Amino acid sequence: AKTKEQRAKTKEQRAKTKEQRAKTKEQRAKTKEQRAKTKEQRHLVVSGW
Repeated sequence: AKTKEQRAKTKEQRAKTKEQRAKTKEQRAKTKEQRAKTKEQRHLVVSGW
């Protein structure tokens, strides 16, 4: 049987992992947005705007 302490640690670890995952997801979304903007700008330059 796991002690209360161990259980608390596991819970904390899980929360940290979840947070990390959320951060990564956010970062990925930002990168994607940035890429889309760059692509758009390049397109404007190419079409002579």
